Amino acid sequence: MQVSSDAGETWTLLGEFHGPGSDDNYQTYSHAIPAPLTATTRIRLITSPTMGGTDTVYFDNIEICAM
Repeated sequence: MQVSSDAGETWTLLGEFHGPGSDDNYQTYSHAIPAPLTATTRIRLITSPTMGGTDTVYFDNIEICAM
């Protein structure tokens, strides 16, 4: 998971999810975004180049909260 405060010009790594795994339950993850949220803030979820063609990752209920 990466975040950009400049509309995607540069990206900062927030966290990584590692396998292999076969979880029967959803796993939760929370992370603070280091820069203030603005109209140019972006997040992205990218895969590893070693992820196989039959590997699957699901992301659900992504929520961004300004506090």
